[in-house]
Amino acid sequence: MAKKKTIKKRVHRHRGWIIFLFLLAFIGRIGSAIFLRAYQASLSVQIQKMERQIVSLSNEKEALSVDIQRLSNYNRIVGLAHQEGYESVNQNVITIATKNP
Repeated sequence: MAKKKTIKKRVHRHRGWIIFLFLLAFIGRIGSAIFLRAYQASLSVQIQKMERQIVSLSNEKEALSVDIQRLSNYNRIVGLAHQEGYESVNQNVITIATKNP
């Protein structure tokens, strides 16, 4: 008679843990992808808000520089001084030239 061979199946003791860790990693990858997309969208919204704020502030800066140029006109200042009763002594007048940016 021939010998009977018994085939033993290897019992994978850690198969349950391996499957659990694989599923955990897969769910983590999906969750991180969703989180990163949401975070990227919120950053895009913040960037757009900042760009709008920059545009509005630059417009305000331009308007203020026009007002400054209009209000700092020498003839206007001298006219206001004469209306208030101030007289200029030509010996005490010093003119300083400035460069406007």
